Amino acid sequence: MANNNGSKPTAEQSRIQAAYTGTEAQIPAKSSEVVGGVSYTQPQLLAKLSGYLATYTAVQSARLQLTQAIAARTAAAADAKEFLKDFKATLVAQFGRTSTQLTQFGFGPAKVAAPLTAAQKVLKAAKAAATRALLGTKGTKEKADLVKAAASPTVSVGSDGTISIVPPPPAPSGK
Repeated sequence: MANNNGSKPTAEQSRIQAAYTGTEAQIPAKSSEVVGGVSYTQPQLLAKLSGYLATYTAVQSARLQLTQAIAARTAAAADAKEFLKDFKATLVAQFGRTSTQLTQFGFGPAKVAAPLTAAQKVLKAAKAAATRALLGTKGTKEKADLVKAAASPTVSVGSDGTISIVPPPPAPSGK
């Protein structure tokens, strides 16, 4: 069976509908037909086909409703997410970040970071020093000196319109 979102009938449903239409138009009302060893009159055949058709139509209708409901949910998801984010912020302001009362609203309390062990602190400091050495990162005083020096280049314009920029002298090293 093909993937059907409910907007069109399946092949089987179309065959049942065609059998219903053909029975209604071609088989006289008072005649009987033997189907699968059972004798049916035209009204009995129509009732049987109509019952089958109703089940297919119910599925088609339910699929269409499901497709529409999923589309509505998807459209509302971003708004709901934003609302819950704001609602959690309100509850955190009221009860506190680590309050267990937040669980009653479906939110977990903020986790408290475990304190670092002595070994973890040493490793953290070593990594920071290695990164500073690798990237040439300066401290706040050295950065301030660099910003002051970089902000004041000498610019001169000659009488013929030529522009010359002389970079400032290097900042003194604070070491």
